[in-house]
Amino acid sequence: MSRNAVSKAVPAVLPSNESPPLSRNVCCTHGVTHATRHTSIAWKSVIIVMITLLVYGLSGIASPSAHATDPDARPHVPENWQWGSGTVDMVLQNRHSLPHVDDDTCRPSERRPNPVILLHGTGGTGADFVSHAAALVNDGYCVWAPTYGKGLTIGGHTFVGGTTSIEHGAALELSGLIDHVLAVTGARKVDLVGVSLGGVVATYTTKVHRPDKVDRVVGIATYGGLGEIMPDMGPLTAAFQGSADFSPFVAMRELQPDSPFHQRWLGESASPFVPGVDYTAITSDADGLIPGNLSYVPGRGLRHIRLQDGCSVNRSSHLTQINDPRAVDAVMSALDPSDIRPLRCIPTDGLIGPIGPVPPR
Repeated sequence: MSRNAVSKAVPAVLPSNESPPLSRNVCCTHGVTHATRHTSIAWKSVIIVMITLLVYGLSGIASPSAHATDPDARPHVPENWQWGSGTVDMVLQNRHSLPHVDDDTCRPSERRPNPVILLHGTGGTGADFVSHAAALVNDGYCVWAPTYGKGLTIGGHTFVGGTTSIEHGAALELSGLIDHVLAVTGARKVDLVGVSLGGVVATYTTKVHRPDKVDRVVGIATYGGLGEIMPDMGPLTAAFQGSADFSPFVAMRELQPDSPFHQRWLGESASPFVPGVDYTAITSDADGLIPGNLSYVPGRGLRHIRLQDGCSVNRSSHLTQINDPRAVDAVMSALDPSDIRPLRCIPTDGLIGPIGPVPPR
């Protein structure tokens, strides 16, 4: 091929006395030409991949601040008072969190500056807080409801939590979550709400690990470190303590008054509380597992809300306090002392919870 022929194929922007890039390959063997083309394609692929990673990487870094959620602008979450319905809904809808819960883009408002972390009891999950979560979300709180101490998990859904040690498991999980929530929200402190075992996890973690990062602790049907849980079940508890099969529920052994954990939890002060943190205990006379006198320490500044005070038709048990409208209202008042609205009083049962329609507060 003549030089003129090659020149015709060259773009006009090139000087006539210069050969175009790779023009020498026009007269070369097919093997060299193919190799050069493959090299060119490979470099183009690398460039495309690099650009793609750069674009998506930068968008990923920018996304939390670019898509921050205003808690007061979220859609209203319907109230749900059926015990266990949170887990059922999450499985049927293939969700792993309750509506608008565990949202790292939520930014606390001036009205609700503290994110709230909800802590379930032994064998429970974060979905158990379906009633509390809806009320808190609708009132403008940023809410987290983790499942800690995971046990039985099927298809990505955990059905049994609270199975691990408090000291070596749950408390460390909660400490990490507190740090995470404060980092992503920019808040200074969190509020903790725990039911049953969750209340112990909350008070222990606050006292031992994060006393300067917790503002309020609210315990529902929880153990305050006084006396023996299930005093009428001593032989059964002793059998559990000596059984290897009981190891998934090691937290129950930790809560025995003579356990090393129990001593470290209460410490020399013989109290689970630390100065500077506001504590509230919510109890029910119908709780057959943890009597009210085991939930609070008289004379130590702990606020005590008894569900039957002014509402004799409330018969919430240890199981159903988590979906009791009166208990939900008590939590809301504990988190915001300026909330002086009356607590709802409707008939409740120890097995099914509220009986009949639940009026708005």
